[in-house]
Amino acid sequence: MRKFKRSVTNNNCSVSLILRTDKEKKNGKCPINYFVNINGVRRKVPLKKKEIEKKYWLGNRSSNYIKKTYPNYIIFNKQLSDLMFDVENYILAMENNNEVITHSKIKKFLLNIDEDRITFFEFYERYIERVEKKLKDNTIRDYKSSLRVLKEFVKYKKYSNELYLEDITQLFVEEYEEYLLYIRKNKPNSLYNRHKNLRAILNRALKEKRIDEHPYQDFTVVKGDKVDKAITITERERIRKLPIENEKLDIVRDIFVFCCYTGLRYGDAINLKWGDIKVFEKFHSSGVNLYIEHVQEKVVAPVFIPILDVPQRILLKYYAKLNKIENRDKDKFFITKIFPHVLNQTMNRRLKKIAVMADININLTTHCGRHTFASALSTKGVDVATVSVLMGHSSSHKTTTGYIDYSKYDPKPLIPEIIKISSINRKRYKDAKELKLLKKLRKMKRMDV
Repeated sequence: MRKFKRSVTNNNCSVSLILRTDKEKKNGKCPINYFVNINGVRRKVPLKKKEIEKKYWLGNRSSNYIKKTYPNYIIFNKQLSDLMFDVENYILAMENNNEVITHSKIKKFLLNIDEDRITFFEFYERYIERVEKKLKDNTIRDYKSSLRVLKEFVKYKKYSNELYLEDITQLFVEEYEEYLLYIRKNKPNSLYNRHKNLRAILNRALKEKRIDEHPYQDFTVVKGDKVDKAITITERERIRKLPIENEKLDIVRDIFVFCCYTGLRYGDAINLKWGDIKVFEKFHSSGVNLYIEHVQEKVVAPVFIPILDVPQRILLKYYAKLNKIENRDKDKFFITKIFPHVLNQTMNRRLKKIAVMADININLTTHCGRHTFASALSTKGVDVATVSVLMGHSSSHKTTTGYIDYSKYDPKPLIPEIIKISSINRKRYKDAKELKLLKKLRKMKRMDV
């Protein structure tokens, strides 16, 4: 068994280990550093993941580094000694090759830095660039949002700016969760999503063999219960008729009500274009003349939804806001988004204000609109198969398990076609603006049915 090596000294270069008592942490531990001296120029280089209480450190008083009173002191001493032997071999190799020994070369070796070694945040950003074209815009925005929060966390904890993948340990994950819970006040679902994004990055790092073990290996993330609930038809109408002077709140209200009447998800509603609005070949006896034909963002499948009177009037409101260029240019008109872009988080924050104004005591979110759509149809007796088709579900099982509580209703297939439940009729089309929109869409339509 070889002796423990206290230091390495070769000609003009010496390397030893020191305890940074001036950097003592709150837990009482001090980091161990390499102390490099080349031609009298001294540098300290941190030793990754090596720290100890100063009462266990022997310094230059013994052939060992750590006192015997320290748990597993033999293993720790062996690890430190092995590191010093590696340093000696590296320096000897440079001398044999007549290489100039510099601080940068020694530091690069000590930190095990090579061209392929990048910081954690650099790896995260490269991952986003790699998957940006494959994933949906909302998912990429979510990854970027989590990256921003991670940087805030690292700054809050005063970690080193050069944070590497091997620095992301289970302890890092636990402290990150505490930060999300107690500093940012994140709720269970938000907490789960933050962990999900970080775990995906680390999954990639493990796959590329950049880390030896997964920090989430012994850390369980619990997904919060679904909090999205349907509001009643009465509550829906209360929101719809609520007098709102604030333009930003009014836009959020319009998008939410539109979702309540169409069942669209937030992502589908916010990305809805005028080209997605189609016109029936002939006026239907029920008065429903428009329908949505849109490829869903989540499942990449088309959905067809008749547009009733309330969402149709919302469309008219935003059609009136189109500028003349978009109105005249057919191609530009079809690719123009109907609603102004509002972030999902902003939508949810403003919906909570609207809920207070409307005296509705639930956690109102954008997805509540989709639940409300399904619930309203079920109360009117629409069969589950029809509701499933309108919501774009691949099977009715998803509809019954996720959206409709059929224990409260008798789902009699009284009305097989949704357009039959419309309360409007053709006589209502007296408004010149309404007729103008219908004529324009009919003239510029891409598909007839």
